[in-house]
Amino acid sequence: MAQLYPQKNPGRIKARRHQLTLAKAKWPDAPPAPTGTQTSHLWLALHLPFLPLEALGCQHKNWPTAVYTQGNREQQIVTANPTAQNSGIHTNMSLSAARALVPSLQAIQQSIELEKTYLRQLAIQAGHWTPDITLLEDGLLLNIAGSIRLFGGIPSLVDQIQIWIFKIAINPCIAVMPTAASAILCGRSGETLIVNSKKDIRPAINKLPSTHLITDIKGRRLLTQIGARTIGDLLRLPRDGLARRFTPHLITQLDQLVGDAPDPQIIFKPALKFSEQFALDAAVSNMTLLQPLAYQLLEKLCHYLHKKHAQAEEMQWQLTNDRDEIYNIPVLLTKPNRELISLNELSRLAFENTQIKAPITAIMLQVNRFSVFTPSSKDLFENRTKSGDESNSIVEKLRNRLGKNAVHGLRVRADHRPEKAWDRCDPGQIGAALFGGARPLWLLETPKSIRVSNGQLFFGNQTLSIQQSRERICSGWWDGQTVRRDYYFAETASIKLWIFRDLDSGSWHLHGIF
Repeated sequence: MAQLYPQKNPGRIKARRHQLTLAKAKWPDAPPAPTGTQTSHLWLALHLPFLPLEALGCQHKNWPTAVYTQGNREQQIVTANPTAQNSGIHTNMSLSAARALVPSLQAIQQSIELEKTYLRQLAIQAGHWTPDITLLEDGLLLNIAGSIRLFGGIPSLVDQIQIWIFKIAINPCIAVMPTAASAILCGRSGETLIVNSKKDIRPAINKLPSTHLITDIKGRRLLTQIGARTIGDLLRLPRDGLARRFTPHLITQLDQLVGDAPDPQIIFKPALKFSEQFALDAAVSNMTLLQPLAYQLLEKLCHYLHKKHAQAEEMQWQLTNDRDEIYNIPVLLTKPNRELISLNELSRLAFENTQIKAPITAIMLQVNRFSVFTPSSKDLFENRTKSGDESNSIVEKLRNRLGKNAVHGLRVRADHRPEKAWDRCDPGQIGAALFGGARPLWLLETPKSIRVSNGQLFFGNQTLSIQQSRERICSGWWDGQTVRRDYYFAETASIKLWIFRDLDSGSWHLHGIF
């Protein structure tokens, strides 16, 4: 069923007679379930005819205002506000002619970058109704099929979108159609209607001028010659003849209009960013007094994360004192997090490690790195230990209390030289697989000389007993740090050691303690 959507703004546009025949049926509360003649997609095209003005913030000006661009030979008007249009200024008019007609005209040069930024801002706001949004050159395209029931039916959903956009745009046009191409076409043609069935697409677009589909001068001249004035005329003509006279792409466009050809859209994915702050009424010198404000900011963050189905990977607090000095306090996370209690505890520990020189006047929370939240599925009788989660929690608490560099892990490196066979890493990381013989738990950073007397090795005042087995390590010739050693297990009455004999000098050294 095709339905006319009534405009509710004071300057509403009157519908033509052929549209009124589509508006006689009463609007349903929710669209009927998809059948063979209906589509599971429903596209809402939001056309902004005054986008160049709105992107420059000139939509509320009452005096004659126009946006121009630099053409090949002269500056041309791109769009003019209603006041300027009432004075006779129109699109494609030269700027000099427009100023001769209206001397008080305020002319501003077009900014394509500002228009793109403005559309992205609108798309982020429109994400309240659907996540499937496509950016157009002159508006937005929303796939609202999955949002209809949530917002109480098509009329209620379109009502909310219309109320929102009419507050910030000049005479926007909303068209709802089962295909993306037909919605865009109707929106740009100024057809404010709702069609929720594929079989009603043709009656809705038949009388639209064919020049909306073919815009080049040669193609429009050919349209006049063959008498194809409307989209309906093009749909009735033989396809082979159309492909020869125009291009095969025109056939694809017509098929996309009526839903006979796929028309994939590029979905806009906004970059996630969270930044909220509180300005304090009175300066605070006690960090404990900031905890309630920090908790409120964390509540906002968690609400944002749940709304965006995301997790925070990095988090940072900024404290500003009355001298305008800024303290950056990172909250160290070992894994992505979105839990309020956990983030609050880690923030409290990070605050405890911060020393301030002057009272705090403002507090800010920032998150710039996110990851997608994937809920885990669990069995009914699942009984798994949480040792991994508990160890991560302990590491996070220690790092935020003591500092990042105070807590680290150790991993093995693929090097035969013992002093180079390990390095520091983030807790939980692993290195190469272990190789060779047993290694001591305590490896000295610099080997210490062992006293030799009368053919005996001494550790302090104790005589060392050496096992016969040995491990020879000859390595490092490629980086100038060559070692040539024979390693032995040695022990006293109370301790077991790892020692080596340097094959070049013959001296003995202690390298590790078991």
